[in-house]
Amino acid sequence: MRRWVTVVLGVLGALVVAAVGGVALFTQTDWGRERVRRFAVDALQGAAHGVVRVGRVRGNLLKGITVEGLSITDSAGNPFVAADEVTARYALRNFVSRRVYLDDVRLVRPVIVLDRPPGGQWNYERIFPRDTAPDDSTKAPGFGSWVRLTDTEVVDGRVLVRIPWQPDSTLAAAERDSVMRAALAGESRNMVVRAATVPGYQQVIELTALTGRFAELRIADPGTNVILVRAERLRMIAAPFRPPVADVRDVAGTFELDADSLWFQGARARFPSSQAVLSGRYVFEGGDFALRARANPAAFADLRWVLPALPDSGGGQLDFALNWAGGRQRYVGQNMDVRTGPTTIAGQFGVDLTDDAFELHKTNVRFEALDSDLIARLFPGLALPRPGVLTGRALADGTAEALQLDADVTFDDRTAGRNRVIAVGEIGFDSTSFRARDLRLTLAPVQVALATEPPGGRRPAGAAAPLRVQQAEARESTSTIPVRGTVSGSLVLDGSTTGALTARRVDLTHLDRGLRSRVTGDALVRLAREPYFVDVDLMARPLALATVGRFAPAAGLRGLATGPIRARGTLADLFVDSRLAVTGGGSIAARGRLDLASEELGYDLATTARLFNANAVTTKAPRTRLTATARARGGGFDPATMRLDASAAVEASQFDTLGVDAASLRVSVANGLARLDTLRASVAGARLEAAGRFGLRAGQSGEVVYRFAADSLAPFQRYLPPDTAALRARPAVAAAAI
Repeated sequence: MRRWVTVVLGVLGALVVAAVGGVALFTQTDWGRERVRRFAVDALQGAAHGVVRVGRVRGNLLKGITVEGLSITDSAGNPFVAADEVTARYALRNFVSRRVYLDDVRLVRPVIVLDRPPGGQWNYERIFPRDTAPDDSTKAPGFGSWVRLTDTEVVDGRVLVRIPWQPDSTLAAAERDSVMRAALAGESRNMVVRAATVPGYQQVIELTALTGRFAELRIADPGTNVILVRAERLRMIAAPFRPPVADVRDVAGTFELDADSLWFQGARARFPSSQAVLSGRYVFEGGDFALRARANPAAFADLRWVLPALPDSGGGQLDFALNWAGGRQRYVGQNMDVRTGPTTIAGQFGVDLTDDAFELHKTNVRFEALDSDLIARLFPGLALPRPGVLTGRALADGTAEALQLDADVTFDDRTAGRNRVIAVGEIGFDSTSFRARDLRLTLAPVQVALATEPPGGRRPAGAAAPLRVQQAEARESTSTIPVRGTVSGSLVLDGSTTGALTARRVDLTHLDRGLRSRVTGDALVRLAREPYFVDVDLMARPLALATVGRFAPAAGLRGLATGPIRARGTLADLFVDSRLAVTGGGSIAARGRLDLASEELGYDLATTARLFNANAVTTKAPRTRLTATARARGGGFDPATMRLDASAAVEASQFDTLGVDAASLRVSVANGLARLDTLRASVAGARLEAAGRFGLRAGQSGEVVYRFAADSLAPFQRYLPPDTAALRARPAVAAAAI
């Protein structure tokens, strides 16, 4: 790279050497300066594989020179270097000692194009080819081995760099094609175009409106291959990537570069609303980029050239670092205290991003009014399933598949309302599954609607207005299930949705419209494949039956039930075992199997009731003190289609006002026909026996034979219909009465 710079500066050097020979004639007159110009152009043209143009030469050539209209192109006319005007001062003794040292240099509207096509050389290497003779290490440095500019001013310059680009070679062919199409379509940060002269692709970097002053430009020195640039002040519009561009208002610092990369340490930069101390390195081929910045203040708008997803407004204090290598991007923020709109974030973060994954490192942040749309905008792989606003704190470290988490977050959902979750443990997730390991959850509380209602409409990406959740809005939203309210308490999650997910040490309380239920225990569910499997071992402490009854309002359930609830199996073959004590109503137990997967509910249950008051659990039943056992096996509840084999045995009990000494029943139902095998009852001094068949749908009929004997109907009077007419006694009855 330094060779072309040396040759360009050789324009000035050749002019100076010629000037020394011409002395006053060639240095003080227009005629002499023109002779010097022609001599220099001829000399440079002979060394260049291109076209060299030098315009008018002015000044006292013994002390300095001004050249108007300098340009160098390759043989095809493609631009390399051009400037409207070049001015420099020098001391002749430096040229005598073979050093090109220029002072008070001024470049007006310079343009530099550095172009390296795929598989080819830099344009300056083609225009000014290297000497192919073997290097002679014993040969003393010659003219041009030292090139240095001091106190250089650049006015409205432009630098355009084109370097070879190709997708990561480690990717599969299909992935490489996808990356290439995305880059050409403008979907990647790098500005990628098709090469103009050969097959392949190039990345384009451009600096425009470049104006500033350089204390030193060391272009060549025998002791180093590194070019040194010491900038005192410099402003430019920098486009190292696709827009947005960087509006650099001032830069001061030392920059070094060689044929491969550019690096700098402790440079001070000022942007429209930001100030920063910068250190970094940029690799020309491949685009790897590392940057460290300590900014106070830092405006997000000034950083969007690095991360376009940042909002247009807001900022604060931030120590920031990034590292782009291959297809991975790493961002690190420390000493962070930033704000955008109502959102505030403080702490530190570290995140690695690839096209399809993310990883958090030592992230410890506190946040307020953090909108889910902003999260989705910054980290597409971490988008929340529901829109809302988050406030709280979070410590996180790990990948999406294994993320260590310690968080206390309040989430204001757009429709469901306010939720608070404290989570400590490990989680993992992707587009199809969720995993947890020793994940300790505290719900304080969580809206049931969060899991049962469809999420509300989202604002356009990037909108920063806060979500103001109204309670009425939450109450009036349409739920997919009849249960509402909140759930609070704690549990520990382990496992995954692709295997078995377990909940240990469950202690949850549900509040819904004044009703309170609490359950404790453990649960397991396997969702990896159908049929799904559950294993639940819970204790109701107590369970509000009216809440259960919301799934079947006609049942009129009410009251509270306390006791163990056990369920294990698939939905098609679910074993259940519960023993519930009913407040003010004795107890009832059920054990058996259920089929919840079939179109009609299947059941094989044995139940036991002791002093059970049915009125305590449903408004549809009278007061009872029932002690009985029953067994029911079948499917469905529609009399026309159900299948049933049932039996029951009642001990001394009370039914409303009737005392039941004993009763037994055995009945079966199939094809709309009921078969009453046994019915025996002793109630309030009356005895009833019945057997037979009767139809339950059109087309089915039968006969029931019964026997009823009672000493008195008085106990049953309230259940018998009243007389509807007066009947005259039969003659024989009347005669007997006389």
